[in-house]
Parts: sequence; C-alpha cells; structure tokens
Amino acid sequence: MHVLIAKRLIYIIPIVLGVTIVVFSILHLTPGCPTTIILGDHATPTAIAELRDRLGLDDPIYIQYFRWLSRIIRGDFGRSIHTRQRVVEMVLQRAPATVELTLTGMIISLLIGIPIGIISATKQYSIIDHSGMVGALFGVSMPVFWQGLMMILIFSFILGWTPISGRGTISHLILPAITLGTSQAALIARLTRSSMLEVIRQDYVRTARAKGLMEKIVIIKHALKNALMPVVTIVALQLPVLFGGAVITETVFAWPGMGRLIVTSIFVRDFPVVQAAVLIIAILVVLCNLLADILYIFLDPRIRYA
Repeated sequence: MHVLIAKRLIYIIPIVLGVTIVVFSILHLTPGCPTTIILGDHATPTAIAELRDRLGLDDPIYIQYFRWLSRIIRGDFGRSIHTRQRVVEMVLQRAPATVELTLTGMIISLLIGIPIGIISATKQYSIIDHSGMVGALFGVSMPVFWQGLMMILIFSFILGWTPISGRGTISHLILPAITLGTSQAALIARLTRSSMLEVIRQDYVRTARAKGLMEKIVIIKHALKNALMPVVTIVALQLPVLFGGAVITETVFAWPGMGRLIVTSIFVRDFPVVQAAVLIIAILVVLCNLLADILYIFLDPRIRYA
C-alpha cells in the first residue's frame, strides 16, 4: 500500500507542473492588459510603460513563468495587482467558504443519490424506480445558475424562508449547497443504481440470500460495499465539477468563496490571484483523486494484495 501511495505522490508532480503551465499561459494570452484596467482608459503611454515595467509584464512570457514558478516553490504567490494584498492571505480568507460549500454539497449529493440508487435497484422497473430515474435525469439536465435563481425566487422572495445571499449562518448555506449538490446527486443515483443491479446478480449475493440472511443485510453488507467502487471513482472525478459549479453558485448567491474571487479577478485581469486560486484548486483535486485511490484499497482487498 505504501508503494502505491508513493507512486501516486510522484505522479502528482508532473500533473501540477502541467497545470501551472496551462494556467499561466492562458491568462497571459487572453486579450486585455491589467495596466489599462488599473490606470484607466485615459492613462498616458508613459504611465502604462512604467507600470508594466514595475510589474514585469514586458519580460518574455517564459521568463515571467519561471520567475512566478520559483516564487510558488518558495510558497510566495505574490501580491494582488489591484489591492497589493498578499495573494496567500486573500486565498486563505476565501478558501474556508469554498471548502464549506463544496463539502456540504458533496454530502448532500451522497445522502440523496446513494439511497435513491439503492432503492431504484432493489425495486427495478417499479414506479419508485421510474420516478427516481426521471428525477435524476431532470437533476443532471438542469443548469446550476438557473436552479440557483429559481431557488432564490421561490424560497427567498416568495416564501421568505432563507436569506437571498451572503454567508454567516446555516440558513445562508442551505440554498447554495442544495443547488451545488443536486446535479451530482442525480449522477450518483444513476451510477449507484447501475452498479447495484450488476452486483445483486452475482453468485455471492445469491449465496447470502440462500443462507437465509435478511434482505437488508444482504444489500448493505454484501452488495453495497462492492457497488460503491464506481461511486468512489465518480465522487473523486466530480470534485473538479463541484469546484467549477462553486464558481457559478458563489456568483449567483454572492457567496464569499474562491469561486467568486476568481470571477472578480478575471474581470480585472488580476493574474496573481487567478493563478494562485486555480493552482490551489487543482492541487486539491489531485489530492482528492489520491484519496480515492487509497479508498479503493480498503474497499477492494484484491487491490491491497496486488
């Protein structure tokens, strides 16, 4: 197991390095210059040239990249072009809100998706199965921003049950988390159903039933554990989707997280902030995939023995 984890950790290095190249290149190749946004459209060419020289934007892009990468390795993400605040401080201020929203959305998706998938599989072709899968199809097809706006309209404006936006109490978290977790719950429900249908037809499940075990024990103890393997995979792979959805969700609900910080920084071409936030999210995603690999070992002894 230790060898497997060590190999996965080594694989992380080129992945993160590739992410740094892509993020840095895309941002610097996008139209628009941060100096124009900072100084305004009526700035003199001399003022723009001085600011570009001070920010190092006149150097070749590869020199800018290696200079930025050397600072990143030392843990220095630089300062915001606009606020001059340390980027690490800005990201750390926003990161807890995004982690809170993302984890809550994932928990909601698991609490909804796995039970629906199990019930649909054990009652195949019943009205419950058809209703669950239609609901899952609707959840997958519904855009996150549209769902968020509709939930604000219904539960905040019409019913007045929750705040419209912001962060502070559990009531502020309910709508954004449900919005973020619904589409993932639909995907998990469909995957759990298909995986459970495959597992409950296996010989060892029939043997457990032949021994006279209760159906509940057969499903939970014998079938569910093996059916969770693809679910673990999709949960790890869907974390980037959740982070991406968090950008939209945070914007709709004015949630003060990293997603909203990224959107705001993109509009004003604040390169250091966007680069740091995207890089940190990418590292979190890679670590979550590593966690999924470790969970495989505990869910499937065959991997551990191999």
